[in-house]
Amino acid sequence: GLQILDKETDCCVSALAFTPDGCKLAVSDGERITVRNTDDNKKVASIERKNISKFSLSPDAKVLVTYENYRESQDAPNGSPNLFAYDLESGKVLDSRIHIPAETWRPQWSSDSKLCLRMSQGQIHFYIDNRLDEKPCKTLTLSGMRHCSLAKSSINRNLAVYVPGKKSNPSTVCVYTWRDGECIPLANKSFFRADTVSLQWSDTGRHLLVLAATKTSDTSYYGEQMLHFITTSQAGDSASVPMPRKGPIHQVTWKPSGPRERPADERFVVCQGTIPSAVTVFNIKCEQVFSLGSGSFNNLYFNPHGTHILLIPYCFVTFMLSNVFTDYLPVVICIIP
Repeated sequence: GLQILDKETDCCVSALAFTPDGCKLAVSDGERITVRNTDDNKKVASIERKNISKFSLSPDAKVLVTYENYRESQDAPNGSPNLFAYDLESGKVLDSRIHIPAETWRPQWSSDSKLCLRMSQGQIHFYIDNRLDEKPCKTLTLSGMRHCSLAKSSINRNLAVYVPGKKSNPSTVCVYTWRDGECIPLANKSFFRADTVSLQWSDTGRHLLVLAATKTSDTSYYGEQMLHFITTSQAGDSASVPMPRKGPIHQVTWKPSGPRERPADERFVVCQGTIPSAVTVFNIKCEQVFSLGSGSFNNLYFNPHGTHILLIPYCFVTFMLSNVFTDYLPVVICIIP
């Protein structure tokens, strides 16, 4: 049932984070970060760090990484470390460094925590078995890269790196695979007209969706979006995903699947178009499998098993938080075969 966590101070909760399996919960109250089991509420670790608003737990709950905004002061005119990594069992600081870009502080792990990568000063550092107190076992340098995404699969350890275009040069997404301690190139996908790019791996780590967007366009104040598909299974083949109608792409999400999922069974869902937006299911051939209808939807959420999807109407969360319901906003639950 519902449990109320015991507070160790009078401060309010400023941030929290779960492990991917939901077994551990980390909570910051402004004075310290406490890690607890979610089943019995037992405290398993406590790290004293003040004013922390962002942190991340490794999937095995053995490492905690905290981030605070970079600051300079009279005592530290060149700044002081604002990114820390802790071993939760001993409380030892594994690593501390200055990290200025707020978008790339968060480490990325494979689902088994065997591989971890961190972006630092225009490079990607690779670590094995959470040994963040050692030098990286491999470093990848790619000129101009902005961000990257590691597939969570413990079997297909693939990595995508986004490099923005400059002047007449297109933007590029470079795909690598981690094998035997080496980062091996697999594929490249180049495209024009992209101010921002989001990268989404399937659960199996075989396929990648690249959502490229411009801030403005000649036809819409939403800008323009294009959805690209890259597979690592067939020599890095890629394709543009055809949209069922004109209009913005509100959200893209993969159907959750296990490591033994057959490639032919993998699916992704797109919520797209001007309101009423269309919700469409695609296979990995980028073919429309079926439609979930249309409505004032802009958010999609799968259950962990990938059997049901929740279609949430525009501004539904805002109405819930304000507790004001001027109109009935239906929430639709669909069953995905």
